Amino acid sequence: MKIEAFIYDKLRPHQVEGVNFMYECITGQRGKAIEGCILADFMGLGKTLQTLTLIRCAVIQKIAQKIVVVSPLTLVKVWEK
Repeated sequence: MKIEAFIYDKLRPHQVEGVNFMYECITGQRGKAIEGCILADFMGLGKTLQTLTLIRCAVIQKIAQKIVVVSPLTLVKVWEK
């Protein structure tokens, strides 16, 4: 998977690892029975940025055409800020 440079430069090493992990899960590289993943970590470690990076890569590489994001309303309020 290729993360665009302007995004990659903003990611921390653990975030790059998280994006790679999720990418491998959604593309079947971690096993044919695996069709997704759950990203959970401590607050403030960049799950939103990792998820947005994965979405951008998936759309650009035509792995996904449509993406649905389901999140708690409290998170949407944080995104608005």
